[in-house]
Amino acid sequence: MARVQVVGAGNPLRGDDALGLVAVKQLASAGLGPEVSVVEAANNALSLLLASVGCDWLILVDAVNGGQPPGTIYVFRPSGCDGPPGGLSTRGIDLLSCLKHAAGIGPDLVVVGMEPAFTGVSTQLSEVIRRRIPDLVERVVEVVRKVVGDHGNNGLL
Repeated sequence: MARVQVVGAGNPLRGDDALGLVAVKQLASAGLGPEVSVVEAANNALSLLLASVGCDWLILVDAVNGGQPPGTIYVFRPSGCDGPPGGLSTRGIDLLSCLKHAAGIGPDLVVVGMEPAFTGVSTQLSEVIRRRIPDLVERVVEVVRKVVGDHGNNGLL
């Protein structure tokens, strides 16, 4: 059975950058099973790397600057691609490079992200992102079920 860590990343003081944190709060009550842990890593790449210790799969839920309309959901594996255009982090941290460096020594990684609308100073999500959070949560649940149920994961993405 795969051990899966779902990590919500983001800055709760930067509007839609907090969408990963909001999503994992909803996931915590989704009954994903004993092999799945759900944690928050608010704006801290080190917390993210530490969360990956001891798991087979790390699913990162975060805001992703991919150049698409706000609310667009991305699912990708950084080990197999360069990610969306524009990078991964909305916080100026080269998180994708950090995770790629850890790819050979850590768990398999899947990023489930959403294009933000506003990442300026705010403690609120924008309306478009607030409406899309249930879709993001549903997509994370789909990825978790695929990872837990299919150890080959050839059809994950």
